[in-house]
Amino acid sequence: GDGYNSNANPYMGRWSGAKRLIACLRLHYANGRVEEIGTDESWKFLSQTPFLFNNIYNGEFYDATREIPGWQAPDFDDSHWCDSFLIEENTNAVFSCNIGPFIKVIEERAPEKIHALKDGRYLLDFGQNFAGVLRFALKGERGSRIRIKTAEEAARDAENGFSLDTKTNRQAMATDTYIFKGEGIEVHQPLFTYHGFRYAEISGLTHPPEKGEIVALVIHTEFPFMSEFKTDNAMINRIYQNAAWSMRSNSFSFPTDCPSRDERTPCTMDLYAYLESAMYFSGYHAYYARYGKNEIAGAKARKKITMTWDGCIIALPWYLYQFHGNRSLVERYYEELKDFEDRYLAQCPDLIPPTSFGDWCFPNEEGDYFTSFSCRDETEQHAMIFTCRMMRDMSRLVGKEAEAERYEQIEQEAAKVYINRFYDPVAKRFSDGKQAPNLFALVDDILPEEDRKAVASNLIKSIAENGNRLDVGIYGIRHFLQCLARAGAVDTALDCFMNPEFPSFAYQIERGATTMWEQWCGQGDMASHNHAMFAGSVSGFYSCLAGIVPTKPSFRVVRIKPYLTKHIRSLDTSVETAFGKITVSYKIEDEHFSLSVRIPAGCKAQIVMPDGTEHSVGNGNFRFEKDL
Repeated sequence: GDGYNSNANPYMGRWSGAKRLIACLRLHYANGRVEEIGTDESWKFLSQTPFLFNNIYNGEFYDATREIPGWQAPDFDDSHWCDSFLIEENTNAVFSCNIGPFIKVIEERAPEKIHALKDGRYLLDFGQNFAGVLRFALKGERGSRIRIKTAEEAARDAENGFSLDTKTNRQAMATDTYIFKGEGIEVHQPLFTYHGFRYAEISGLTHPPEKGEIVALVIHTEFPFMSEFKTDNAMINRIYQNAAWSMRSNSFSFPTDCPSRDERTPCTMDLYAYLESAMYFSGYHAYYARYGKNEIAGAKARKKITMTWDGCIIALPWYLYQFHGNRSLVERYYEELKDFEDRYLAQCPDLIPPTSFGDWCFPNEEGDYFTSFSCRDETEQHAMIFTCRMMRDMSRLVGKEAEAERYEQIEQEAAKVYINRFYDPVAKRFSDGKQAPNLFALVDDILPEEDRKAVASNLIKSIAENGNRLDVGIYGIRHFLQCLARAGAVDTALDCFMNPEFPSFAYQIERGATTMWEQWCGQGDMASHNHAMFAGSVSGFYSCLAGIVPTKPSFRVVRIKPYLTKHIRSLDTSVETAFGKITVSYKIEDEHFSLSVRIPAGCKAQIVMPDGTEHSVGNGNFRFEKDL
């Protein structure tokens, strides 16, 4: 298949050139003999196949009348097929095994609603935005065809009642076409494309779709272990589910930015923004280890480095160690990581970094590229502090104490620069009072305690004065709940998340969102409706609402301190770790708090009750109670 290549639209051609194949078959015989058959000129190919056209953006055109019966059989006559030819290339490519999980069909979804449109077309609503394709089992006369076009949204139409709204596809056609061979019920699903959608418009049917004839296949990288989060608050649950669906929909061999439009590239900025949520969400770290390995390998070619865009290269190895105990990337690539960080610091005279994307996609009503930048200098300066801290810790992990001390010194100096550049010691706030710069200072504790408390107090006050409205982008949102919870304002944070007015997650949900939007407003030329970058918001669901924080790598020692809120009376959470599942459940009834935890073998936990009482436990099931 053509994959990311699109000869029809150069804008979408992320990788160009002729299709190429390298493969090796290793045959193990019963007598112990092993035979290898590698690709060479003796391999054959045929250009006249049922696949008339395909790429991941525009879809697949399949003509079943051109199918070649028996071509897979060993006695098939391929004498008229073409011989392959070798391509000589000068390349530095190094081949290695695929260490990650595979892309699979994860579940099937039947349409929840079917709307009959004009001219025999039907609009199918699957009730959930996701990534995948449609599979059908239908009859058709030879040469007749059906066309399936997908989109994330549907619009009210005066003539048809509903119509497919394709604006978030941008230039991606997202259309699959099938020509029937006319041999009874034909079952088909595209093989060389995928789409991001909730709605599908189908034309060419001879009757309304019946049960089982058309199903949607949810497709993404397989995560055998996924954590859980559920409360008695339906809106909080929906926010979590939207984040979970967005993380799932953007897991295709590597983390993508969105599954619907003419992009779908591995944006390191997006994963960096929701990296902590991803670590909590999935217990299968090999997927992220593979991606980290590839990004580190490509880091040498980066000329201009900015940590709001590239910081994931530093963060991913450290997070994999902290959450999953995987130290291989740190140990194997420490010198590459050090070189990358040092090249970045060399671009920052006086520890003032270059301007980058900043707190990307803060609330704005246009939703285009040029209106999506915010707090650019403050966010980049914070990213410098953060990456230096991680390099300090990774240096200590591999026994490079002198390097650790150097990065610690740079981190402290960069924090002073942040304070000098952006802090108003009289008003006790950073920059112009926007939420993100103050959150950055609070999460890193770069101020004396008295100033920190004043900044937190002023931040909470300004949020209230702003009508409990969010004023953050993808980096501010990842710290929002944690910082406010630490400041005793977890209610305020959730008030902002669930505010029915723009901008908030509830605002999106009440307009039909079942995944995280790229823009708070949901419109504009940069307005995918299935972006994972805002999923960083739910890391606090685990670390604050459930209170689960690893204090030793891979949760060998864990601190469990739920922050209680007026919005939640019961909570059930699980987190998959290298040692097994940690579960946390609590209920509040008649102002009585009961907490149940399960700690897997090999782990220890420090339990902190609402009144500050602490309990140290080993593995097992435990229950604690307290009157509030």
